[in-house]
Amino acid sequence: MTNRNSWRLGASTCILCGCENHTEQGFEAYSRAKIKYAEFTVPVWTGAFEKLDFYNHPEKVFEAAKSCGVTISSLHAPFSCEISFSHPDENQRKTAVETINRAISSAARIGIKTMVLHPSGAHYENYPERSILLSQSIKHVGEVYAHCEALGVTLAVENLTGRGVCGIPSEMIAMLRAYPNLKVCFDTNHCTHILPEDYLDALIKADMQGRIAAVHISDYDLCEEKHRLPGDGKINWESVLSKLEELDFDGVFMYEISKATDREEIYTPQMVADNFKEVVLMNN
Repeated sequence: MTNRNSWRLGASTCILCGCENHTEQGFEAYSRAKIKYAEFTVPVWTGAFEKLDFYNHPEKVFEAAKSCGVTISSLHAPFSCEISFSHPDENQRKTAVETINRAISSAARIGIKTMVLHPSGAHYENYPERSILLSQSIKHVGEVYAHCEALGVTLAVENLTGRGVCGIPSEMIAMLRAYPNLKVCFDTNHCTHILPEDYLDALIKADMQGRIAAVHISDYDLCEEKHRLPGDGKINWESVLSKLEELDFDGVFMYEISKATDREEIYTPQMVADNFKEVVLMNN
């Protein structure tokens, strides 16, 4: 069992609100807030990976962060409706694997050790049976898993919302049992069909201690993902934090927050740092 006081603070680069802000000036806000870790997260559908030249020269973003004392500790692999393991077209699925593995290779080249992966996209309605969708996803996750094993990096599959694969814990458990070194990226506000603490409790009962390598931290109304700061929603944080400790999570407490559509204030790195002190450190 771990202790939350050992968790390191991080923030996804989605807080920078655009690939044009992945610069020294952008990361200076992390430095001022004493946030030392970041997850590289940009939308593939806007061409952000190409605009930042991440596939060919990931060092550009890495050096911008490093100059401000920030380590990019994880990559959110590309995802979209088209870059999806659940796409009904086999050629499209093959392209998805190639695109994801290309991004992972670039990330590994600059020392990123944890790769976060969406196990499905928006094409699940094309499958007549849920079991077929799950087995299809497990098969193609295996191709990325093998790539990560060869590179010596960790692959962490993220729980998704709604009917996406791993939206329920039994599917995540099946995925983990298929690959011994596969890990979880637990997204607290993706639990739209089950409470976050109940999802974690299912992992505990399945003896999945040590299998959570990454977290995406944000709050929501328990119905629909919102990506709000903890406390600006309805999650029972003490219960969630306690279960993460019980699951031996000991990584970067990575905030994944962004401007909500129903609020005008944009979250800042300093707000993240203040929230971490209030929700994580002061609740112990």
